[in-house]
This record gives sequence, structure tokens and C-alpha cells, in this order.
Amino acid sequence: MDKANRKLSSWHGRNLSHAGRLVLVKSVLSSQMVHTLIVVNVPREVREEFDRLRKRFLWAGHENLTGGKCKVNWPTVARPLDLGGLGVLDIDRFARALRLRWLWQQWEMPNAPWADMEIPCNDTDKLMFAAATRIIIEDGATTSFWHCAWAKGQRPKDIAPDIYAASSKRKWSLRDALTEQAWVRLVDLQQIRTAEHLKQFVELWVITQSVSLVQNTVDRIIWKFNASGVYSVASAYRAQFVGHSSFNLKALIWKPWGPSKCKIFVWLVIRNRVWTSDRLAKRGWPRDPVCPLCRHQPETALHLIADCRYSRRI
Repeated sequence: MDKANRKLSSWHGRNLSHAGRLVLVKSVLSSQMVHTLIVVNVPREVREEFDRLRKRFLWAGHENLTGGKCKVNWPTVARPLDLGGLGVLDIDRFARALRLRWLWQQWEMPNAPWADMEIPCNDTDKLMFAAATRIIIEDGATTSFWHCAWAKGQRPKDIAPDIYAASSKRKWSLRDALTEQAWVRLVDLQQIRTAEHLKQFVELWVITQSVSLVQNTVDRIIWKFNASGVYSVASAYRAQFVGHSSFNLKALIWKPWGPSKCKIFVWLVIRNRVWTSDRLAKRGWPRDPVCPLCRHQPETALHLIADCRYSRRI
């Protein structure tokens, strides 16, 4: 935060257009936290404060940010260009994408000095990693029996949470757990007292019976969101936007040549975030309801840009 504030103190945001501020936000401010995000799970309060700092500079420069100056909400701004945003990094999603590298490196470098140390990944990170990867079981030595998503794309601890809680050894590899069904002997069967517990036990038993290990062949992991099957921060970041509606704004606005400030203005027009008469009316502000160009139709962003006969003639 101190590094970012030092940058802002040397910039004259009031003298920059929105396009100029956007460049500084994307290329300078958003990079201040990258190194920290790789190694530390930064508290949510710090990430929110950093977002407020970026948001204030983008929309208001050095002035105080008010609702009128914040033209578009920040979650929309922090989307990729083809999803209707401005391409500013979403710190929460980007931080998770960086942290997932630790889980990938645990597979790639199991003998690294830090492999047995605590890594800065929470359970949400591990759930996303399990959903974004596919494990090909060979000898089972690398795959964790409880914590890896080898069971039809799910983790056994999620399939049978009560059985996981009753197990006395939770760090076994798949090979150790399946050798003579050792995982069964380590489950305290006295804790299986309900039908739900028994259902979980049987379901996990059936899954383990279908696994065949291949000796002298190392397990493999594939990243689903990359054609090469190898993890990358860019693909992990993009995967967190699955389900968002895509737009053709990248080809319509951002790819063609033109001044950046004009592109920002067109983006605001498409989102109906310019102060035309129809929007002023919603706030009860003084206005002229008629289009100042044709003097016939009500003034709206769509009318001014596309429907007004004067604009169409130009």
C-alpha cells in the first residue's frame, strides 16, 4: 500500500484523462502487489483497500470518490475486455491464480525443500484446483488418497467426509492406502453408526475397487483449462470467469485503431453511463429532456449516437 501511495503522490491524476489513468492502473498500480500475492495469502481487508485506491484514481484522480464520479461498478471494470470490462486485474481472482501454482508445483517438484511445508492456499483454492485438474493414476505414489481429486473428479474427503473424519491417517498416498485395502483398517468402524455413514463407506469402497495401479509409472496431472495440459496463471485467472456472458466489445471497440479516450467514451455509452437527459431525470437533476441536435426526440445515449438524424447525417 505504501508503494502504491508513493506512486500516486507523483502523478497528477486531475490532469489525466480516464484513458491515461486506466493505463497507469493496469500497468503500474496492479503490479505493486504481485510479488506479495505469490507468497502470502493477503487479508481481504488489504485487498479491498487496494481496490478502493485503484478505483479512486481511475474515476476521480486525487479527489474524493463519490457515486457520481464512479461511472461503472468495480467488479465490471475488473473483467477481461471480451467480457465487457476494462481489463483491470481482479485482485481476488488473480491472487488465487497465483496461489494455485503452489499446488501445481507440489506435483511437479515433490522433492523440493518446501514440499512438506505449509503453503498459502486455503480450502477454496484446493477445491478449485481439484475441479480444474484431471489426475491419471499410474502407481499411485504421488496422488494423495484423501486430498486429490482422483475419484471421478472428486476428492474422497468430499465424497465421504464422515469416513475421512474417522480415519487415523490422512496423509497417505493412494498406493499406500490401496495396498491390501489399508485405508479400511485405519478407519474407526465404531464411529459408523448411521445409514449415512454406511452409505459413504460403501460408496468409497466401490470407487477404490475400480482402481488398478501400474507399477514403475509415475502419476500424471493435467490442467483442464490449457490446451497443453500445463498450468499457467493466465488460464487459472481466466477459468474463474467461467459463466460470465461474453460480448463482442473487444472487436468492436478495443481492437480497431482510435484514441483511447474515444474508446473509453464508447464503452461508457454502450453501458449507458454518460450523463444524458434520461439518466439525469432518474436523479431529479435539472435537464433539457429534448435532444439538443434534432430538437425532436428525448435525449438518450442511444438516440444521440445512433438514432438522431443529425448524428446519422454526420
